[in-house]
Amino acid sequence: DLAAAYDALSKADVHLGRVSKRMYYGLWKYASDMMVDGIVNSLKTPISGFARVNFPNYLSKMSRSRSSRQNRKDLADKLCVITHTSANRVLNESMDYFRTMCINDVGFRVTLVREADLEADELAFLMGCKIDDKRIKTAMDLAHPPEPKEKKTSTRSKKAAEPAPAAKPKEAPAPAPEPKAETPEPKPEPKPVDRRQKSLFDF
Repeated sequence: DLAAAYDALSKADVHLGRVSKRMYYGLWKYASDMMVDGIVNSLKTPISGFARVNFPNYLSKMSRSRSSRQNRKDLADKLCVITHTSANRVLNESMDYFRTMCINDVGFRVTLVREADLEADELAFLMGCKIDDKRIKTAMDLAHPPEPKEKKTSTRSKKAAEPAPAAKPKEAPAPAPEPKAETPEPKPEPKPVDRRQKSLFDF
């Protein structure tokens, strides 16, 4: 039955190829008949029972593995920078080698975290362990050691260390103001004498 069904599908594909080659769409009806009636007529064994229709398993698996695929892609993007190769080549060829060296070599693990700037979840994904694994925490601490905190000094020691303020120099007394020179007031000018003769009797 299966061979006869595939034979009908192959004949339908031949008709579709002639449609695209000759641009004669009248052959579509023959292809449709072979895809539908040809497969049904090829089944000789009667089918019994109830076939339950479910959501495609492939799509459900892809949705569940979305986060892991994203972590794998992000990890490959970081590793391809230090290996000077493409991300696809890291995924297909180098990922298993990195995993083996990270599991067996602590120094390589720490160097890889520092050089590739890996996060804890990415290192855990590469090694195939949980994020709370002791090896993950140790590698992250060695790759990024915490900065030493400054010691707090007591206020007494600070006061003792501070030098005493220097004495302010005494200010010199301000000079006495000089007396202003008095400007003499201008004297009134004498009135001009009128010497014209006012009458015949004035000499």
